[in-house]
Amino acid sequence: MCKLKSGIILKDKVFLKAMLTLAIPIALQNLITTSLNLVDNLMIGKLGETPIAAVGLANQYFFIFTLCIMGINAGANIFMAQFWGKKNVKDIKKMLGIDITIGFIATIIFGLAAFVFPHKIMGILSNDMEVIYLGSQYLRIVSISTIFVNLSQCLSSALRSTGQPSIPMYASLIGVLCNAVLNWVFIFGNLWFHFIEAILRRIKKLFTRRQKPPAWHTLPPDEEDRKKDGYKRN
Repeated sequence: MCKLKSGIILKDKVFLKAMLTLAIPIALQNLITTSLNLVDNLMIGKLGETPIAAVGLANQYFFIFTLCIMGINAGANIFMAQFWGKKNVKDIKKMLGIDITIGFIATIIFGLAAFVFPHKIMGILSNDMEVIYLGSQYLRIVSISTIFVNLSQCLSSALRSTGQPSIPMYASLIGVLCNAVLNWVFIFGNLWFHFIEAILRRIKKLFTRRQKPPAWHTLPPDEEDRKKDGYKRN
């Protein structure tokens, strides 16, 4: 009976076309998203063992957050797909709002913990002080991105549930390419990074010069100033 049903399904060209239209972009998006951390690790690995260890351990905490968001989205996907089958767009919007709200609660928990207590989180994952220091700095910066991860994951799941998987696939591809280029610029100091660094140094020098007293403030007082201020020479 099962073989008969599978044979009928394989001969149904309309069903196969619809299935491949959904499955291939989703599979490619998952592949692209997974390669994001791979690109980071390959580039950071050239800086040494300590930075790659710090980033790898910090990403474990971020991976737990990603799994939590994916679980929330998986539950919402079931309802949104059912509503899409009924062409009930109103309930899809409601479910998307619930999905984003629950994901935002998880974002606040994980994001605030990573921003406020990065040293304690890294202390659980490692005993090396240098790894903890570098990982906590990285974790504090990454904690800001949890808001955008929640929004992008929720919108991607909504698009996949409504038969539009190619849009999040292209968005993930653009994100990975931008991530690789920005890593190449800021990690290795290429392109306009030195120009930006030079501008920041000039601004820093400008402020430090403003804070210094004028040259005439360092001159010794004359006779008239000594009489007015009651200046006594030691």
